[in-house]
Amino acid sequence: MHLILSLLIISVLLPASLRADFPEVGKAAPGIVIAEWLTGEIQEETPLAGRTIILEFWATWCSPCIKAIPHMNALQSVFDEQILFLSITDESRSKVERFLQKTRMSSAVVIDNQRKTYTAYGVDAIPETFLIDSAGVVRWHGHPDELTEEGIREFLENDIAPYTWDF
Repeated sequence: MHLILSLLIISVLLPASLRADFPEVGKAAPGIVIAEWLTGEIQEETPLAGRTIILEFWATWCSPCIKAIPHMNALQSVFDEQILFLSITDESRSKVERFLQKTRMSSAVVIDNQRKTYTAYGVDAIPETFLIDSAGVVRWHGHPDELTEEGIREFLENDIAPYTWDF
């Protein structure tokens, strides 16, 4: 009984990056399924193809997610022309729209109400962020606050993946 309880406590306390079955850095990223674009919709047949993407999983009820919004807005203001910032949630349109009336998010905000993208990326705790290069390869994942302007710039200019950053 103590062993089961100990394992349960350990599994809850482990960081999400050690518990989830994330796509492997350096390998092809799973597809991104968007049920609905709320903001920033790209009017192209294949809007994600060939783009560098920062994919952020978030929710309106998630305090760490909300705390990361100003940081992500600041990064987007610097890299808006080079990177598509995509914030994905599994919440309802009405809930997210109410939130967006009070809180500005610079990223494109999309809904994955069937959690297809969440499942494909192994996301069971949020916030979680992935950097996907223009060839569709996962180059980094982690907490959005770990992304820095300097690290992203190094990635874009020298193709040095953020997972090699020395935090």
